[in-house]
Amino acid sequence: MSGQVSYLDDAAANTQGGEWPDTHGQSGSQAKITMHVDIISPFGYLAFYMLNNSPTFANVQRTYIPILLGGLHKACGNLAPILVKNKKEWINKERERWAEIFKIPIRGAPPPGFPISTVNAQRALTALSTEVDTAVLERAIGVFWAALWCPDAEILKDAKGRDGSGEFDVKSLETLRGLLAGVEGVGEGLAGKIVGRVGEKDVKDMLMGNTTRAFESGAFGMPWFECTDGEGRTEGFWGFDHLGQVVRFLGLDGGADGERSGQMLKAML
Repeated sequence: MSGQVSYLDDAAANTQGGEWPDTHGQSGSQAKITMHVDIISPFGYLAFYMLNNSPTFANVQRTYIPILLGGLHKACGNLAPILVKNKKEWINKERERWAEIFKIPIRGAPPPGFPISTVNAQRALTALSTEVDTAVLERAIGVFWAALWCPDAEILKDAKGRDGSGEFDVKSLETLRGLLAGVEGVGEGLAGKIVGRVGEKDVKDMLMGNTTRAFESGAFGMPWFECTDGEGRTEGFWGFDHLGQVVRFLGLDGGADGERSGQMLKAML
């Protein structure tokens, strides 16, 4: 599914009817989702795209926390999925299937050299989280994720830092600086400051602390969602293919206003 596709296509443009039962009620506080992010994860990318583009999640309070997926795997004693025999090929096909079903723009083959280190990118996002509000952080995460998994995205059309093959080297501090500078609410000055903090101990410690807290919350892979419904009940969910359970737990209307993606989320159950 590569090609010149807008990363922020209007999800409602591809919708049709459907209704979703309210299993937990909506009389209390706003539903909340905390998602732990590392741009190395293609399934994390798919989930991030859905949370930010599907009208199903429009009224959910979303929080994104940078972690190191490799550190989480280590804490759990897990092998990275691509190190499991036969799984590497399967997960690549699986991400393509989900992307096709939900019309999520994503590259066909994995990024060159995959898996690659995202430590610098994750530290940059961690540093940024201390300087900006959640909306700006969300935009930066979207840009970083697109740089790795959808380099043809519309939001990257004017981005700096492409190499000769049109790719973004997210290991490079200069590339990260260029990507951040183009994010609304960041700009050149703050981008330089953030990149300069990548090696600082407090940023490293914060990222590792985020990873530890994700592990302690029950996380073992990505995407991992900590969800709190309107009545204050919290549960953890893992995997893009469990977003239907997230919708049900939070009592979201998965098919309002003719939303096709709501019907598809319901079908995931």
